Amino acid sequence: MALNKIMRFDLCIIDGYIVSGIHPRKLGLVMASQDPVAIDAAAAEIAGLNPKKITYLRLAEKEGIGKISYIPRGIPINYFKSRYPRKNFKKKLMGKAYAALLLTGLGKKLGLQ
Repeated sequence: MALNKIMRFDLCIIDGYIVSGIHPRKLGLVMASQDPVAIDAAAAEIAGLNPKKITYLRLAEKEGIGKISYIPRGIPINYFKSRYPRKNFKKKLMGKAYAALLLTGLGKKLGLQ
């Protein structure tokens, strides 16, 4: 966003045709906006994040680069939110368990490092 403070752009485009998330998936999304903050806020929401809790977006809005609020057009945003690849509970739990093993040093004893 710092570049947007120095150099204003007329059009911002985000290619979400294929997204990575937890596993790559064909999402088939291309977004365009005149507001760089709004387009990042929409992308964050699709990824399951709350744009109002993202520091750089709040700072960019405060500095007048753009607005976090947006008006979606075209296919409803919930369609893309539902298709965005996310970790399920089991994968989240396994990731936390693995991190705990590494932090405690047990991972080395179990041959995980």
